[in-house]
Amino acid sequence: MARSFFLALLLLVALIQVALTAPAGLKRILNRAGDGALQVNQSGSVVVDHDKTSFGVWAIRPQQEGALLYNPRTGEYLGVNGGKVVVAADRRQTWSLESAGNGVYKIKLPNEDLVLDVDRQSKQVVLQRSNGSVEQLWQFVSSVDYSRMYRQC
Repeated sequence: MARSFFLALLLLVALIQVALTAPAGLKRILNRAGDGALQVNQSGSVVVDHDKTSFGVWAIRPQQEGALLYNPRTGEYLGVNGGKVVVAADRRQTWSLESAGNGVYKIKLPNEDLVLDVDRQSKQVVLQRSNGSVEQLWQFVSSVDYSRMYRQC
């Protein structure tokens, strides 16, 4: 009896840990270099910015091999077109969310060594080979928590 209770408790703890670490739901995707959150600007480009509009809120939709990143404000998905990071309604690109530890992720093209990166000059989000730089690390934060964080500053 005690053994089955202990096993059930371990299973419950494991399920809770997975639920807490999986970045599903409505999130802001913060770049760890401190450049801001992943968002779509007024010209339709994918950038990082400290702007707190709804253009920086993403619906993370888990898929079998990763996740779709959908922007409810624009009605478009984060995708790739000709090697460029874009948003498009008709391009449902699946992204691999590879844990880098401590709640931080690399956002990768599945089965490739290409990850989302930030051009520090233009703030444009680009695809680059993984090189371990902080510009290639992302944190998924509840949009409510993100707003609270700004209000406390």
